[in-house]
Amino acid sequence: MATSCRPSVSVPEQVITMEETLEPVSSRQADHPQLPLASG
Repeated sequence: MATSCRPSVSVPEQVITMEETLEPVSSRQADHPQLPLASG
């Protein structure tokens, strides 16, 4: 027998921004040719 379920939304407790993500990457991989593509 099939069971229908309602969709749900899950929101994380902590949100990490793109700037916070790129900060350590850009300091370690500053010469990477695709880094400007990530920073938009």
